[in-house]
Amino acid sequence: MPATAQVEPGGSDRRTPLGARFPLLLDFVAVGLPLGVLYALTRSHDLGIIDSGELATVCARLGIAHPTGYPLYTLLGRVAILLWPGPPIDSLDLLSAAAAWLAALLTVRASRLLLVSVWGLESRWIRWGAPWAVGLWFGTDRELWQQATGNEVYSLHLAGVAGLLLLLVAIGVRKADGRTVLVLGYLTGVSFAHHLSAAFLLPAIVAGGFLWLADVRGFSRRIGWVAALGGLALLAWSVNLYLPIRSAQDPVLDWGDPVTWARFWRHYLAAQYRVWQFESSAEFTTNLSGYLASLPSRVSWAVLVLSIPGTWALRRRGRILSLLGLVLLTTLIWASGYSIHDLAPYFLPVDLVLVLLAGAGVAAVTAWASRRRSRLLGGILAGLLILTGGAHAARQWSSVDRANDHFIRTHATMVLESLPPRAILLSAFWDAIVSPALYLQEVEGMRPDVTIVDPELLRRSWYFPQLRRADSELLGPVEPTIQAFLADLALFEEDRPYDPAQIERNYRTVIQGIALAHRATRPTFYSPDVDPSCAGSLPVVPWSFVFAIAGEPQPEIPPPDLEALLSRGFRADDPIHLLVIAQWRRMAENRVLLLERAGRVDRASPWRALIQAIDTRVPGARTAGPDR
Repeated sequence: MPATAQVEPGGSDRRTPLGARFPLLLDFVAVGLPLGVLYALTRSHDLGIIDSGELATVCARLGIAHPTGYPLYTLLGRVAILLWPGPPIDSLDLLSAAAAWLAALLTVRASRLLLVSVWGLESRWIRWGAPWAVGLWFGTDRELWQQATGNEVYSLHLAGVAGLLLLLVAIGVRKADGRTVLVLGYLTGVSFAHHLSAAFLLPAIVAGGFLWLADVRGFSRRIGWVAALGGLALLAWSVNLYLPIRSAQDPVLDWGDPVTWARFWRHYLAAQYRVWQFESSAEFTTNLSGYLASLPSRVSWAVLVLSIPGTWALRRRGRILSLLGLVLLTTLIWASGYSIHDLAPYFLPVDLVLVLLAGAGVAAVTAWASRRRSRLLGGILAGLLILTGGAHAARQWSSVDRANDHFIRTHATMVLESLPPRAILLSAFWDAIVSPALYLQEVEGMRPDVTIVDPELLRRSWYFPQLRRADSELLGPVEPTIQAFLADLALFEEDRPYDPAQIERNYRTVIQGIALAHRATRPTFYSPDVDPSCAGSLPVVPWSFVFAIAGEPQPEIPPPDLEALLSRGFRADDPIHLLVIAQWRRMAENRVLLLERAGRVDRASPWRALIQAIDTRVPGARTAGPDR
């Protein structure tokens, strides 16, 4: 046992080690500082793929994002924009990095609490080495690191998950007092005010609450604690009231129009995404096997190997092992049943449990070596952890580095600038046109004269009022058709009997009506991801990036600058980047056909050169994406 510390009358403890007095400081130096440097060097400073532009617009203009709305992220993002002197998108990229950094430090605390409660304070490895290894492992987890480099909602979600696991560990090892449980209730409400996948932890949270209440004497006291927990959770969850309050003010982006309670609950519970949940057993198996196969690259082989003795060492600690197991199993089952292309972040709670178990594995190996009084084994273990951790981080660097990635901004800017004044563009390319253009137009004021219509969002009734606010003349000529479509769509959205064939017919009529209604007064285009039937029987002309409906037969258009795009951070391993180049190639092929059929072979040569350059520089573009 350590010697009793000598405390002087003034209260200063001269013999207490620095780490015992300032553990957070040492955690910052050992884990926070290196991760902060990694994130600072690799984080993005610009728009990214998927929802980056939409989320940045929502935070900058206080709008409402796609389900589940993310009000906590929106408000924190707005604060970050006000505090950080840089562009709004840079502020939000920094917010994601800070949230991931916090998640890693909370993981250090959870690991130390777990290890010390099981193995005691006698080993420095258990107090410091193993928890620091756990924090660095999780901080350089490929998926968390990727989330730390761009503006997305998952980093903030994982900070909440790490906080909840810290509290559950405290309950599992019987180190929780009343304040701990009250914080658990409040943080549960906060997490559900941000990302609905907090439900992955709900079985473990409920089980942890029951385990703690089992030690409370007296029925009335237990009821009092349940009421306090529920009240605090509801108070924190009330951040969601931002959604109906802000929706009533018609913001720039009002996804779901959750101004009524029915619409609010539909938006908050992500009703439109239910069709992607547990579609088939084959999809479930594919998602699960894909995640398991990705684990070595996500968390490293060292974590996977050490989690085995860690789990074995905790076998007699049923409370903590059952709580961690609930988080792991619930996340695996629920995430594997979700059929979306950006599924990888949903498995991060499993990664977190695995690194905690690997930390227990380090402690178990250390305890075994100390019983044999083998400093050599301890030294070998330390060296292996440093080497494997460093090698894993080095392998991840190229795949997560977004410091010079301006690809999406460059492409969206090129598309906007290629269009004539007052153009109408139909595009369903959310990741590289619709979402980034929303930010460029609404936040940076680029090409406000262009109206972009997403045909996929036309399937949602809330989208039509937004289009009317954005362009007052756009829908006027097709209002009768829209009203008929909305009447049928209301049946679907209110879960009443409806005719799917009639909804589909009216939907296609609406798209075609919007595409053709203004052809005499406004140039109208569609991107290659849109069904060409929107043009009806009218001729279409391939331009640089899009098709013009009833445009000039052979307009003089130079090929776009491929080198200017590729030099702005193109990544051949990014499927969205690859799909952008694939669309460039297909448009160039269409342009060549148009010019050669018109006898303009000389004008087709630069476009053929563009195709050849794409095939040379980006060979994967030939087969990427669906054919049109």
